Amino acid sequence: MIKKLKLRLTLAIQTVLTLLIAGIILLINMFSVRSNEMQGSALLSIAAENNGVPFTAGLSQPPDKQESDEMRAARLYYARVNESGQTLQTGGADGTDAVPENLAQALKAALAQPDAMGRTGAYRYLKMPKDYGQLVVFLDTSAVRAIEQRLLLTSVLVGAVSLVALGALTLLLASLMVRPVDEAFKKQKRFIADASHELKTPLSVITLNVDLLRRDGLDNQYLSGIQAETARMTHQ
Repeated sequence: MIKKLKLRLTLAIQTVLTLLIAGIILLINMFSVRSNEMQGSALLSIAAENNGVPFTAGLSQPPDKQESDEMRAARLYYARVNESGQTLQTGGADGTDAVPENLAQALKAALAQPDAMGRTGAYRYLKMPKDYGQLVVFLDTSAVRAIEQRLLLTSVLVGAVSLVALGALTLLLASLMVRPVDEAFKKQKRFIADASHELKTPLSVITLNVDLLRRDGLDNQYLSGIQAETARMTHQ
């Protein structure tokens, strides 16, 4: 009984700890993804307003727009498209004209979408109307996704190690918690055993006296009742 109680207590505590750690891991990763999404949207908006670059040349980054390590790993590109859909110019936010080979396919997919902001493949995009047609700004989030995946893997590994360590601590705490119950149960068993031993002598005397009375010819329902009850108490 004590072992079952200890096991149930350990499982209950471990279940609560598992749910708590899982919730913390979920919140951390959700916050990271949400933060990256918000920073990416802000970066795309600023770049679109500045014709494809995140900040005007010569100006430092505003204090309220500080980027995370994930956003620093991202890459910005732009494409200027006329009203007929022809590409006028492409380039990177760093001032170079070099763009990834798959940017043309991403541009085609973005132009086909009705929404001004969206996602196509590894790119997030923002379309903004301009005098010449429209400017499409792309944010390559492949590096951001890789960092988010590493964060998820790391947090899961840390959570698993924490669960193992907390499991050992939980087992120890469960043992300490059930120890008073175990001691009380053992005392109860000893009391019952001692009481049973102490009752055996008077019950034996009563049984012997009943047998002697019956040998002397005295036999009635009262003696039968006494003998039956003493026999029942002796075999319990």
